[in-house]
Amino acid sequence: MKSMEKSYGKKDMKSYEKVYKLINARIRLVLDFVESRKTLEADLKSKQKYEYINMENPKTFDDKLWYMKRHFFSPLAVKCADKVLAREYVKDCGFGEILVPVHGIYESIDDVDFGLVPDECYIKCNGTSGCNYLYKKNQTDEKWIKKLFQLYQRRNYYKVSKEWVYKDARHQIIIEEKLEEEEGESLKDYRMFCFHGSLKVVMVNIGTATKQGEHAKEVLRSFYTPEFEWIQELRILGDRAASKRVDKPKNWDKMVEIAEKLSQPFAFCRVDLYNVTGKIYFSEMTFFPNGGINNIKPDEWGGVFGTWLDLEKCKSNEVYQYRE
Repeated sequence: MKSMEKSYGKKDMKSYEKVYKLINARIRLVLDFVESRKTLEADLKSKQKYEYINMENPKTFDDKLWYMKRHFFSPLAVKCADKVLAREYVKDCGFGEILVPVHGIYESIDDVDFGLVPDECYIKCNGTSGCNYLYKKNQTDEKWIKKLFQLYQRRNYYKVSKEWVYKDARHQIIIEEKLEEEEGESLKDYRMFCFHGSLKVVMVNIGTATKQGEHAKEVLRSFYTPEFEWIQELRILGDRAASKRVDKPKNWDKMVEIAEKLSQPFAFCRVDLYNVTGKIYFSEMTFFPNGGINNIKPDEWGGVFGTWLDLEKCKSNEVYQYRE
């Protein structure tokens, strides 16, 4: 980076970073195309270097997620994985008040009139993770942001990880209100792991987003029981663990109620919520976290998660279509 800074000059570094992001987005599309040519089995084989998965005799959480990729399908899960359509589902469940205010939903980034959006707002794609940006009027390069999101809108996670919830995903743009904690406080992301409508563990993320609103490379994570007891040893993906526990939110019981109600139809669903100065907001619903490669540590915890996901119940659950 220092050599680049020397070549481009300090005042041009932002221009260099923008070019880098565009190149990186194009490279991802090429990699997506390569991945799209693989079968689910071939994709699994390529990922066995990260974690061994047994679909023939599934025991762990990740084993069972891959089994569900191969053998189950749910139109309702497809709806809820879409950030736009999920809003309808949240309203239908009686929780319309937790939706983050939206200033516009567009079929293409080219349809966005930046003269009409708030001075600060998030731009998001409805069917991807991490394809976000914090727009700031008179600071964000609008021509560049359109080029970036033209590339983001072409991504399809089904090609990358065979998650059927994204196979026929629409590619829309959401302009969403910026959520902010009190000064000096980091926004906390509560990821509620629910199995058959029951919360079993919550992962609290701190520092999920960069100043630009994109996914941060290093996130502080800690895990808690439904009673909000700290599970210090639990890790996913080897991310950095928080060095101290997070205080239990004052309206924690309401957060649990919301997560369990939204997840009730599904064998597994991770319901992501924010709690900003005491107000709960809905983020998204996820059905195959990390594409099914979570590498949960210690190993026994992968088995514990697996016991919570009952595949036999899925076969008799009318929400799912079973495929041999």
